[in-house]
Amino acid sequence: MRHFGLGPFWSLLILFTLVWMGVFCSPVVAKAKMKPEEVVAQHLAALGSPEARAAAKTRVLDGPASVTFRLGGTGRSDGKSVFVSEGTKVRLMFNFDHPEYPVEHLAYDGKRVTVSLIRPSIRSRLSQFIYDHEGFLTEGLLGGATSLGWCLSEAGARQGKLNYGGVKDVDGRKLHELRYKPRSVLLDFQILLYFEADTFRHVLSVYRLRIPAFMAGKPADSGRTRDSYWKMTEEFGDFKTVDGLTLPHAYRLVLNYEADVGPFLAIWEAKFTRVVHNQELESAVFGVQ
Repeated sequence: MRHFGLGPFWSLLILFTLVWMGVFCSPVVAKAKMKPEEVVAQHLAALGSPEARAAAKTRVLDGPASVTFRLGGTGRSDGKSVFVSEGTKVRLMFNFDHPEYPVEHLAYDGKRVTVSLIRPSIRSRLSQFIYDHEGFLTEGLLGGATSLGWCLSEAGARQGKLNYGGVKDVDGRKLHELRYKPRSVLLDFQILLYFEADTFRHVLSVYRLRIPAFMAGKPADSGRTRDSYWKMTEEFGDFKTVDGLTLPHAYRLVLNYEADVGPFLAIWEAKFTRVVHNQELESAVFGVQ
């Protein structure tokens, strides 16, 4: 029986066509070649027009809030939340009707970071974490695009080095990943920023810190130690348009700590029911007394 081959020319032509289709027609591969600046530009366009972004000088968001302690404590408290920003200044406030945990205020006035006390000389786990790693506020990371001082915005203008990690599958969602490296603070953290694949809205920030175990003097002691891990995530959702700007109205912050001294896990949630721009703010708003 005689077999008919396609010949070297036609074989090469088919191979070239298949490669061309794989490289140029696959959306995932195309997205993987994006530059960080392109992701940022698409993200800012998703926020609103340059004119709308420039018109917002101050921003106040408020609404109901809750906190749930899963590890290192149990229980849930309801209260109110307020998120205020002006330029690089920012303040996130949670007020709860609970004697053991009445407030959570994290503020940056453009010069220094201040946090609240839950009792005299006692900070909460979240306040202590932010106080020890103030770059979350000074770098314009905390609050994401909810804040006017967002590190990727024109007002933030403090962005560190960005690398594009491609499109990732995160909890069943296709998200663009940007790896953020600050210039001078939070250098020990892994910082990942995620954006919706189609809209480029910022929907998730992940911060991880590994602290090597302390090597005790006695081998028996060192055997009982292990590395400590901090993980903080911010989630953003329920996007709505206000004054030409598409902003998240749902905010979720999760702080998780794992170490020999005992684990900690707590979740703060806010549902912003009101967003007001260009309200005159007193300077005292961005400090914690």
